[in-house]
Amino acid sequence: MDAFRWISVAVSMILGIGVTRLLTSVVVLVRNRDVFEFDIVPAAWAAFIFVAQVQFWWAIIELATLKAGWTNGEFLVLISMPMSLFVAAALVLPHEPRERDLDLRQAFARDGRLALIALAVFNAVAVYVDARWWSQNLLSIAGGMLVALVAVPVLALLTSRRRVQLALTIAYALLLAASEAVDSPSSY
Repeated sequence: MDAFRWISVAVSMILGIGVTRLLTSVVVLVRNRDVFEFDIVPAAWAAFIFVAQVQFWWAIIELATLKAGWTNGEFLVLISMPMSLFVAAALVLPHEPRERDLDLRQAFARDGRLALIALAVFNAVAVYVDARWWSQNLLSIAGGMLVALVAVPVLALLTSRRRVQLALTIAYALLLAASEAVDSPSSY
């Protein structure tokens, strides 16, 4: 088995745990929908994290042909990406119906918005990886979108104004869709 197969197993295990964590939180919300007060902002960020998880899993296919050998530093950079997505998935939504988490807007303001730090870290590492391993020009439109995917969650984290949070959530949705359309191959 070549080195990348072992690396992809580690990455896939962490991604799988993160997807499980996020989907489990969604199931908790659905099962307890009569007690949770729904809010679109945390739901949207949870969806964005899920898209990032699936997209990263999809992109792993490309990594196999990228490098013949992997250093420990490169492995650590790579493994930091699914780890940050796991943290984002674990924080964005409540994972049990505790009294303090029943209002999703308040739960997101208290704990869930910390997922945005992890999502920004994931995107920042993706910018580094794209620039370093794929020679992505950060001054191009695609490069600019990648940088914006780092900035928008940070800005959303820093604001407590509802309208600004909604605007940044919509902006991230549009950036994510555009980035996926530009950077993601439709097949391998």
